[in-house]
Amino acid sequence: ELCGERGWTTAKIYQEPRQVGGDLMPRKRPALAALLSDIEAGFVERLLVRHTDRLWRSTEVEEVILRALHQHSVELWDFAGPRELRSAGGRFALKVLGAAAELEKGLTAERIREMKRGKALAGKTGGGPPPLGYTGQSRAKREHLAMGLTEDDAYRLACEKYPVAKTWYVDDAEAEIVRLIFDLYLVERMGSRRISQELNRRGHRRRGGFLWSPVKVGKVINNPAVAGLCSFDEDAYHKGLPSKLPRFRQTLYPGVHQALIPVEKWREAQRLKTEINAPRTRTKGSDGARVY
Repeated sequence: ELCGERGWTTAKIYQEPRQVGGDLMPRKRPALAALLSDIEAGFVERLLVRHTDRLWRSTEVEEVILRALHQHSVELWDFAGPRELRSAGGRFALKVLGAAAELEKGLTAERIREMKRGKALAGKTGGGPPPLGYTGQSRAKREHLAMGLTEDDAYRLACEKYPVAKTWYVDDAEAEIVRLIFDLYLVERMGSRRISQELNRRGHRRRGGFLWSPVKVGKVINNPAVAGLCSFDEDAYHKGLPSKLPRFRQTLYPGVHQALIPVEKWREAQRLKTEINAPRTRTKGSDGARVY
């Protein structure tokens, strides 16, 4: 719409995937990498963004983009109008805005980490859809809407069955599948691949009717939530870094939601998994041959 108002007849839209953040370097942002490539090739006359902090959220990324725009004489516009890049003062003003955007991002991340840690210490989950074996008000509402009910009727029925919002309730049918997975893993000593095959053979399906796969089975076995636990990466928190650890390796706290299996059973599954994945120790037999 803005291009049409200003008479810019030729336009190309560069849109990042949803999971890409503005603090990533260009090589990890497909749309930004394509944009910079087109700028260097001389295909771009001006760049229009909703706001500059949607283009970068880090001073390091900002420096790369501003250098490319300035070197190739590309105009920078946002919805409020043009941004000055030719003068040192104009570029300095943009860098100040970039630093403010980076500060805002950092403060928001700190608040989110504090919120998630507080929830974990209180035994509450950090958000997101309930895992296999659990359901809740929002999920029930979506299911009713998919059946063709109106927004009001779907919400009313969901509230009647699950009165407390953002709370996990046990889904009996899914909970039986979770327990079966742990029985097959601990008692029958089946691996994730054989378990997925057995589940599919028995007619069990994942949420949404999908077939089971070894990866999905592994996620159930690794999820501490099924044992009534909440997780939080305390090490990353104290270092001020985003968490990169899987939940089963984070610090665990007792949760307020109902457990599907005993904690001891989940810990035994983790011990068995570590034992199976551990490298085998080589020794020599009496005849000099390698034995394991």
